[in-house]
Amino acid sequence: MYSYYNENTILYYNGEFLKATEAKIDLYGQSLHYGYAVFEGIRAYKTASGEVKIFKAKEHFDRFKRSCELIHMPYDFNNEELIAACYKVLN
Repeated sequence: MYSYYNENTILYYNGEFLKATEAKIDLYGQSLHYGYAVFEGIRAYKTASGEVKIFKAKEHFDRFKRSCELIHMPYDFNNEELIAACYKVLN
C-alpha cells in the first residue's frame, strides 16, 4: 500500500516542525466533518544557481489569507513567518 508520507516526512503544524507520524488531528473538527477549510497549492523549484524559490510566495499567502477571511475562518498567522517556514522546510 502506498503511503502519502513516511517516517522522515516533516510537517509545520501550529508553529512547530514535527514528524508526520506524530501529528494528531481532531476527528470531530469542522474541517473534517463539514469541509470548513481552505486549500491552496504552492509551487517551488530550483533555480539555475541551485537555490530553491517559491513561486509568488507573497501572492500565495495573501490569497490564502483572503480565502480564510471570505469564509470567516480565523487567520492567526503572519505571512512572512509562513514564507520563512516554507523555505526552512524546502532547504
